[in-house]
Parts: sequence; C-alpha cells; structure tokens
Amino acid sequence: MPQNTPPPSTLQVVPTPLVTRAAPTAQRLIVLQFPMAREPRPARAHIEIDGRGVEADLGVVPPGETMAQVLVPEVSGPASGYAYLRLGEQGWQATFSLAPARPWTVYVVPHSHTDIGFTHPASEVACIHDENTDEAIALCDLTKDWPDGCRFKWTCEVSWQIENYVRSRPLQRVRQLQECLRRGQMEVAAIYAGIHSDICGLEELARSLYLAARLRRDWGIGVDTAMMTDVPGLTWAYAQMLAKAGIRYLIVADNNFAAPFLRFTDLPRPFFWEAPDASRVLAWYTDDPTWSYIEGYRLGFGESYRHVLRELPLKLAELESQGYPYDAFQLQLASDNCRVPFRPALIAREWQEHWANPQVRLATAREFLAHMEAAYEARLPAHRGDWTNWWSSTVLGFPHESALGRRVKGELASAEKLASWASTAGLLAYPADLLSKGYHRLLAFDEHSGGGGLWRPRSEEEQVRALLEGYAFPYEAADAARAALEQAARALAAHVSNPHATHSLLVLNSLSWPRTGVVEARLPDGMQPRSLVDPETGQHLPVQSLASGEVRFIAPEVPPMGYRAFAVSSAEAPAGDELGFSDRHLQNRYYCVELDDRGWIASIHDREHGRELLSGTAEPAFGELVWYQPRPHREFGLGDEFPDQVELYEGVPVPGEILASSGGEPTIRISERGPVSASLVIERRVEGPFLLRQEVTLHAGLRRVEMSYLLTPEGETSAPKTRFAYLCFPFQLDDPRFTLELPGALLTPEEDQLKGSCRDFWAVQHWLALQNAGYTLLISAPDTPLVEPGRLAPSHQQFLRQWRAEAATVWVPILSLGPQHGATDSPYSRSAPLRLRFSLTSHPGPLDPAAAMRHGWGSSNPLIAVSLPSGQDGQLPPGRASWCSVAPERVLLVTAKRAEDGDGLIFRLWEGSGAACVASLTLPGLGPLRASRCSIVEEDLTPLEAEGHTVRIPMRGFGIETVRIRHGK
Repeated sequence: MPQNTPPPSTLQVVPTPLVTRAAPTAQRLIVLQFPMAREPRPARAHIEIDGRGVEADLGVVPPGETMAQVLVPEVSGPASGYAYLRLGEQGWQATFSLAPARPWTVYVVPHSHTDIGFTHPASEVACIHDENTDEAIALCDLTKDWPDGCRFKWTCEVSWQIENYVRSRPLQRVRQLQECLRRGQMEVAAIYAGIHSDICGLEELARSLYLAARLRRDWGIGVDTAMMTDVPGLTWAYAQMLAKAGIRYLIVADNNFAAPFLRFTDLPRPFFWEAPDASRVLAWYTDDPTWSYIEGYRLGFGESYRHVLRELPLKLAELESQGYPYDAFQLQLASDNCRVPFRPALIAREWQEHWANPQVRLATAREFLAHMEAAYEARLPAHRGDWTNWWSSTVLGFPHESALGRRVKGELASAEKLASWASTAGLLAYPADLLSKGYHRLLAFDEHSGGGGLWRPRSEEEQVRALLEGYAFPYEAADAARAALEQAARALAAHVSNPHATHSLLVLNSLSWPRTGVVEARLPDGMQPRSLVDPETGQHLPVQSLASGEVRFIAPEVPPMGYRAFAVSSAEAPAGDELGFSDRHLQNRYYCVELDDRGWIASIHDREHGRELLSGTAEPAFGELVWYQPRPHREFGLGDEFPDQVELYEGVPVPGEILASSGGEPTIRISERGPVSASLVIERRVEGPFLLRQEVTLHAGLRRVEMSYLLTPEGETSAPKTRFAYLCFPFQLDDPRFTLELPGALLTPEEDQLKGSCRDFWAVQHWLALQNAGYTLLISAPDTPLVEPGRLAPSHQQFLRQWRAEAATVWVPILSLGPQHGATDSPYSRSAPLRLRFSLTSHPGPLDPAAAMRHGWGSSNPLIAVSLPSGQDGQLPPGRASWCSVAPERVLLVTAKRAEDGDGLIFRLWEGSGAACVASLTLPGLGPLRASRCSIVEEDLTPLEAEGHTVRIPMRGFGIETVRIRHGK
C-alpha cells in the first residue's frame, strides 16, 4: 500500500500495470487490499473479468497482512470485473474496471548522497566515496556483458567525488574510471557539491560547474545532467548557469523532513525550469514524502526482488490514479554517504525474467530525462520562478563563518580581477592555484552539511576532528583570497609612477563603475598626514585618524576597474561638508539620525527630500536586537520519522514569542567626530549573555547611514530551548513592495517563486529594497545573508504557504542559540565577537536597480588602499588609470580572469535590471581585440563584434554572459 495509507475497511481491487512474460498468454497482476486482522486466516479469491473466472488459493494470510496479489488474463480492451475474497469466516466483494496495461519503464538510479562531514569527518567522507568508485568500477566490469537494463550502473552525484578520486588513485585506476564513464555505465553529475545555491555568490555558482566541464572536455565524456540532492531548493539564476554550461537536465531531491515542498507544490513532473533570462533546463523532483532520495530503498530495491514485487506495483498504480501521464518514471536509490549496493542489478535481472511490463532498468542520472525530452518535449510545461531554499537558515548556527564566507566571495572576485590586470601587464604571475583553492574551499563550506559537524559521532575525538576539518574550509578560502588579493594589489602598486616627493596612497576600485567611497589605510610608522592631495585638482582631502592606527578619508571618483593616487600632505584641508553630532544626534548633508532615551535609533530623516524614514512608534525599535522563541507543534530532531509532519506543515498557529533582550541600561558615547566621519557607540548587555556594541556612522558627503554591531559572549552562552537572535528594522513606507537581489536575479517575494518554495525567509546577495512609486529604501548587509521582509513578527519555520506584505519592516536573523550551544560550534570562532555591518541609503521615486547595485556591491567590496613610496618609477601612469570599463552601468563585471586553458582572458558580465541591452566592454590598454561569446564554463560559442578597444555583447535581461578576449597580433 502507498506509504502512510491506512488499511482499508473493506475489499479494494487495485489493477497494476504488471504483465508477465509467461506463455502461452500474458497475465496481469491485480492487488487485493483488505482489512487487517490479528490472527492467521486461510484465504481464497474468485475473480471474474468479462465473464472469465479465475480461482486463486492464497494460502494462509499472516496477522497484520492487508494485501494479496492475483494473476488474471490480460485484456485487449476496456473490461469490467468482479472480485470475491474469503478470509477465514469473513467474505468481501468488489467490482472494478480494467484496461490494457499502460507500458511503463522504471529507471532506477543508484548513487551515494554526498554529505561532506555530516556522517563522518570530511576526510573520511572522501575515502568512502573513493572506495565507492573503486567498487562501482569493479561491478561495471563484472556486469558489462549482462542484458541491457540489468548491467550495474552508478552515478557520481557530485564532481567533488571525482576530484578526490583522481588525487588519491593511481593513473591505471583513473583510466578504468574513464572507460566506465565513456561506455555509459557510470556518470558524473555536474555540480561540485550539494551547495546552498542561494548562499553562494554569482561567480561561485559558475565555478561549481567548472570541474565537471573540465572532465567533459579532457576525458571525452558526456556531462549534461545535474543532481541537487537533499537541499530543498535552488536559486533562480542557477537554471541559467546550468543551461549555459551545457547542462540540459536537473534532478532535484527536495528533502521534505523539514520542508513542505511536496505538500505545497503544484509543479508537474517533469517541467522546464525557466531562468530569468528565459534559458531553461528540464527538471525533475522526487516524491518521497520525507527522505527524498531513498525512494528506491522504500520500494525494496535495496532488499529483494520479492520486496520490489510487493511495493512497486502499488506505486505505479498510485501514479496512474493521480493522473501521471507518461510511460516512464525515475527512482533514486541513495542514502547519506552510503556504500555501493549491488542488489539492484540482481533484482533487475530477476525482474526481466518474469515481467514483460514494466521494464525495470538500472540507469545513470541522465537516461530518464533524456527519454522524457525525446518522447514528450512538446508536451512538457515551462515554469518560471525561484525555487527558494527552505534550509538556508542553517547558516545561523555558524554566523562567524557565514560572515567570513560573504567577505571571501568579494575578496576572491577582487583578487581575480586585479590579478588579471597585473598579469596582463606583465607585473605578476597569475595566482591560479590560490584562486582555485579559494573557490573550491568556499564551495566545500557552502555545501549543505554546514560546518561539518557529525550527526551522531562515534566518539568525542571524531567530533573534534570533524569540526576542525569542516570549519577549516572558509578559513582556508579566506587565506587564499587574501594572499591573492595582496599579491595583485601590491604588484600594481609597485609599478604605478609616483613623481611626488611625498608618500602617496593608491586607491584601487575592483568594480566596473566610478566610485566615491570611504577608504581606510595604514601608513608607514610615524606618518601623520593632515590631508591627502588630489594631484589632478590640487584639492586637499580631509583625513581622520582612527583608534586602530589607520587613517580614513573619502576618495572621489575612483575610475572603474582602476585606481587613483593621493599624495600625503601636512597642510590642513579646508572645511567641507560639516558633520553635526551630540550624544543623541548625528547629521550630515543628507541624513539626520536621532537616538531615543533607551539608546535605540528613533529617527532617520532624509534632509534632502524632507522625509522621515522610520516608524517612530514601532516596537521593537529600529535596529533593536530581540530574541525569538519558536513554538513548533512538537520538538523534533534529525533522525525522527515525523509521523505528524502533515500537521507540522499546516503552519504553526502560535509561531512563537519575542523575548526581552536588554539586560541593563545603555552607555552612549561619541566615537568618531569628523572631519570625515561622525559616529555614536551604544553598549548594553543582552540575553545570552552578550555585550552588544552598536555603532551608527555618517560620512561627510556620502548619502548613506552605516550601522555595525559587535556581539561579544560573556561566559558560556546558551538558551533553554533553541531561539534566534533578530535585528528589527521597521521603516515608514506606505504600501511597500520588496525586491531583493539573488545571485544573478532579482526577486519579488511570492511573485517570483515556484509553489512549494520557502516563504519564511530569503537569502540576499547584496541589497534589499523597500519601495513604492514615490520613494525607495535600500539596505545592504555584507555579513549576514537572511532576511524576513514585510512581516509583523519573525516567521522562522512557520512553513508559510503564501507571503504578503504586512508591514514596512525587515527582520534580520543573525544567529541561533540552544541548550547544546558550544558542542558543535566552530573551534575557530568559539567565544569570538560577532561583527555585523549594515548600510542604508534611499532615493525618491521607484526602485533604480543600477543605484541598488552600486550601493549593495559597493558596501560589500570596499575600495582598497596600498602605499606608494615617493619618487617611484613605474610603467603604470601616475594619478589615475582604468584597466576596463563596462556600459551601461546596470551591467556588472562579475569577474575577469585568465582563461582556464590559458588562451586569453575571460570576462563575465551580468545585466542586473531585467532590460535587454548591448553591453560595451572597453579595455583601453589592450588591442587589437578579438572576442567570442562563451559558455559559462569557457567553451567558445560565437564571435563578438570588436572595434578598437571595445567589445559589444548583446545581453538579455538578467543575462549572464561569458566573453573570451584575445589581444595582440
């Protein structure tokens, strides 16, 4: 019987599509379902179909059994039937109808679900999959002469498995793997690891497909299928990434044990998942109600032919009754880091001996969807929208590493672009190994196993080792990124001419538009400038000394992907845009910020447009930290089977309560007092226990308000039950509409989502907007990804079916705390202060995506300062230079890098507003240029128009385009 279906109260007849191979006439399997009893019962059945009778002695039915199988002659057309079942002293009868059996092919896809660090330490997980690949190669060879459909087949679910295998095995074994892949008994799926794709950066998502593309190219194998197993959701633009990487098919095993995707969705299977730019992939999702990828095990393919014969007919009959219209179906056969099962091949061979229909075939991942596309492409519907991930909230368990990962994404992109500039100019050996290591470690950490803590460790030593290995990934990525960035920045600075007799600061801009922004730099010991001189204008720029020993100034109009140099001066800068401040008040030309008596922000007034931005009467206050205690229907943990999960997914009537957070009176002081910046610092103790330090800053001449938080543990931090810390940002805006930036797309909650995707929270890349026709507010959160916009109260794990804007409020969850807090924390950040930054700006009128991009990406990618010694000679021009620029400004240069094959440079661009255009990429110092449009994974496609130093690239709205540029003769 179908899972979770209670036994019937009377006789039910279920025709199945099973038809025997037995001569002289084919026979059809029907299932009789009947009430359960607690004692053995002798059973006989009488079946009549269009007047032809069949008698069946069913033997003794054991206690608890509720079904029996009977073979009847197959029919050639629609027929009516009658069944009588005698069980002990009881008898039941039922009528039924029967049509010729629908042809079926069941594709069974064995694989091992890769959890990096979930069941074992990461190094052991790699060994498990290495051994699995060894075993799979041996079984492929053992069965290569078996009948078609019975030969053993295996899919390497992620390319991370192959990366480890090539590193650990001799060349002869790798060649055996290549042979299995080429003859189709094994397959490599395209994605590097089972990532939280909405947490990843745009370039990181592209890199998640590079290894598979290299295997496809270098090994001469087909790689056109991606698998996303366990994670319940993918970010929208990943469909575009896959399609533009040559990936046609996507198999998603949305795990439903803590996500109601199946319960909420109305998506057909399969369907074309359409990206924001209208590219698409053919997608399939599994339908196991709880554990997504074990469906093949549930139907007996890990046990015996007999078990499959009992379960599979009912599954197929259930699909037919639900209106599933196709002749093929796929079953995944996997569990977490499981060993290779050989039994499915034996079951398939035995099945073929008995049954003409359905066909049961062992298959690799691509075979089912390739069949569906070939047979039904014109009938398959297309659906647009974000498959918003239900599980991204796991990052709240490791907020320090989450913040570090967000910073590393920006640093890697900056390092890559600056290194491309420096290496093209002959100033630096391109740091390919550092950059590759950075992306690979980042992808391994953004994998869905989180920090690598074990589910059920066998010992304390194993737990410690798992944490050390798993949490090392982001720190190793950070080390690689910073080393590459420092090498590139210093190589450029070492070759910039500085004809001045004084020391200078070189300010580098790694983004593709001119920027005016805050720069913080450390000067040589003993140097205390009173200003910096812009050599082009002679203007003296104010300098502010910081407690850290650094200096801060505002660098004006730093060219796109370029630099400006500013000379150190002992002369006083003239008074500029004056900053006003007191112990409750900050003011610059654009904004006025006021604190209330409790030390929370009571007002942010737009002075330029005469508008108050905050709802002054809101509780909690703007920027206040609150604790949220969820109240689910029941406490549950990993490993539970959730018998009442249906109730759980109906939404929690009392979702939780907001707890008091403040533990004492605040202290308020002026921290910075101009001429560049003014800031107020508010300190207080909060529940946890923590010391909360909040700083609010305004800069002279910049239209933005900056807020930073430092949350420092005071002793052991814990809570009786799991609770979540939120920052609350209530704004004043009528009829607000929310828009947030995803990797490679913009999303309006509810409007741009697939049914069944998460409505409780969203992961934001660089900015979130609240807007109406008259005004727009923009928030950037460089260190924390999750937001819950438009809610009156936090909605963590309410399992909302539908989202609607209730208020102009943004809730930002920042961390979780529970009774076991500390046991599985990162050993690298335990008891460390958590630093979070936010930046707010606004403009009149509706949302301007280009302005939002400039604010969000600028907040996450600060200008970089490097010292220039006086009198330095160099081949790069003094003052200012720009390596490349992109127009229009709504097109972002995501990265510039050396091509993987060493042939030219690769530029990746993203159109961030949704409006098609022809982008111009200009490289003034290079020429003549030859350019071609490439796939995401750097395969040349078509030539592009190049004129002088400029290449023109046609772009769809939200299109991601990859361009190869060769220069010189």
